Amino acid sequence: HRDLHSFPTRRSSDLYAANSCILFPVVITDSGAFDGDRKIRYQALSYTWGDTRDRGIIYINKTPFLATINLIAALRQIRDAGKPKILWVDAVCINQSDTRERNYQVSMMGDIYKHAHSVLMWLGEEEGDSNLAIELLSLLNDVFTTPAGQNVNSQQPSLDTLAMFDTLMTHSSFDRHWNALRTLFDRPYWTRLWIVQEVVLNGAHLLVCGSRITSFFSTTVLFANKSTIFRKQSDASRAAMSTPASGYVRALVDAVRPNGTIVSLLEGLILGRQRLASLAVDKVYGIMSLVDPGERPFRPDYGKSTQQVFREVVRYSIESTKSLDVLTACKETD
Repeated sequence: HRDLHSFPTRRSSDLYAANSCILFPVVITDSGAFDGDRKIRYQALSYTWGDTRDRGIIYINKTPFLATINLIAALRQIRDAGKPKILWVDAVCINQSDTRERNYQVSMMGDIYKHAHSVLMWLGEEEGDSNLAIELLSLLNDVFTTPAGQNVNSQQPSLDTLAMFDTLMTHSSFDRHWNALRTLFDRPYWTRLWIVQEVVLNGAHLLVCGSRITSFFSTTVLFANKSTIFRKQSDASRAAMSTPASGYVRALVDAVRPNGTIVSLLEGLILGRQRLASLAVDKVYGIMSLVDPGERPFRPDYGKSTQQVFREVVRYSIESTKSLDVLTACKETD
């Protein structure tokens, strides 16, 4: 069973009504998610916790619950007017103080994100020109998608499509948009380890920043086809795609594979080693759902020490591959 939350979404000046939710159990199978016999659709939230010392109150089943300010902001922005939204949110749906439950829920997070109707990638509140960045990505979505919803790479794009793309990439009137996108790529969200499996395991991703929302599709096309579609660029568009921060976005796009996103254990460890996680053991647990089931050395166990987890994963890799390749992935720590 996975616990999902239905967040009532009516906008209200009543603080309790605006921040209340209902917790209920849901069974997730290969056929979908079920509340009893009723099949439901839920969305999974992908976000950064933010400063865990900076918290506010939401209400779960009428009981006060301390949530980070970034999570509260996300819940307020993504709600629908007039109807409940069913969400899965790790900080709320997992009892973080119960090690046994945490072990189980984290081991199932791959399935939770895989079977979600969509993944909401919460980048944070509107700031500066972030709305222009989302507007640019929305325009690129229009360019990269035909009326039939197909990628333009799957058929010959029209002259109008090519002209619009050329304008977006080269005209100075969009420099401010590209500068805003560069700043958006610099947000902490992209450096987080857990977002890799959260995004990669689901094909429907929605970027949410403040009150604006757009598909992640245009971002994947930009980075996946960078060498072929960027024949002409303005300095601003080139800079947005070439910063060190954009490397995290590019690595995330590269991890999306058409074969089911299965990677080897070593590939998974390398994929996650440069990303940030609050706990060192999550460098292992955070990539496990991406790894071929036959190469998963163990289930998450937050009762084990960091040293024990690292020793076990290295020993397993050496014994299962009959090589020392895992040692080549080591890096110095501060």
